[in-house]
Amino acid sequence: MAWTWDALVSAINTDYTNAEYWEGQLGFRKVWANSHWSAGDDHLAIEDIIGALDDVQNCVYALIGESFYGWNGNTYAIPTILNRNMANDFITAADVDWKMIAEAWSANDFEGRFWTIALIDRMRQLLWNEPFDIKWAAKPEARKI
Repeated sequence: MAWTWDALVSAINTDYTNAEYWEGQLGFRKVWANSHWSAGDDHLAIEDIIGALDDVQNCVYALIGESFYGWNGNTYAIPTILNRNMANDFITAADVDWKMIAEAWSANDFEGRFWTIALIDRMRQLLWNEPFDIKWAAKPEARKI
């Protein structure tokens, strides 16, 4: 099954929400175990500690133990989102070229032009301090007018 970006992010959010719940339960169990131990009720304290270990297991399972493809253990959500989706078109920035940028500018009344020109000017300054042989991009010569 091909997972969409939204489905992967939703699954990760759900798992982290579950992990947060179990981490909260763990906090309660620690308090209960301490209270029971302090009251001299060793058996209830041990029961709370065993319950706390279950909470830790549930928390870890929610974060890393759940296979993203079901019970077969193929992979986990975060590696899946990185491995399978980083090459998809919606993330790949290498497909953006000068023409797409120019078309986006003209379609949006040249929104963002000040930031873009500022970055280009800064790149130009950096180039001037490096050896290169492109005449039209060279640092302007100082001329007396």
